[in-house]
Amino acid sequence: PIRWSYNPGKIACGESDTGPLIYAFENSCNTTFASLAMEVGHDQLAAMTAKFGFGDEDLTIPLPVTPSVYPDTDSDAEVALTGFGQFEVRVSVLQMAMVAAAVANDGVLMQPYLIQTVRDADLGVVQRTEPTVYSEPISSNTADILTEMMEAVVAEGTGT
Repeated sequence: PIRWSYNPGKIACGESDTGPLIYAFENSCNTTFASLAMEVGHDQLAAMTAKFGFGDEDLTIPLPVTPSVYPDTDSDAEVALTGFGQFEVRVSVLQMAMVAAAVANDGVLMQPYLIQTVRDADLGVVQRTEPTVYSEPISSNTADILTEMMEAVVAEGTGT
């Protein structure tokens, strides 16, 4: 029998959760991302989140930052839930801003900072922060694909 899965609002997510990934992204098809997470597996997902800075206890701006967390689990059900950001995935606003910025920056993740320039009373430069690469978690090609998907979710899908 053919099975279709639906999101709230009766948005069809596809026959057995197959179909273009951009459609699943546009329509927040959690079942698609749960299936993909199980296919990719915990270890590869954890490695990718680490490339984006998850779990980095040394990340500062220069104030300490609560690290985002990708959970350690060997349960298939829990891995599936992490595929769409559930179970014990904990992410800060700063972390997601860094992820979005890396996508916009052709896959290059930059070290965040709060103050670009410190000046003295005469406006002389005391200290200047130079942009620093944190990591390169994805290729520019992957960043282009994600950009298209992020634009589509706002233009055509469930995003606002």
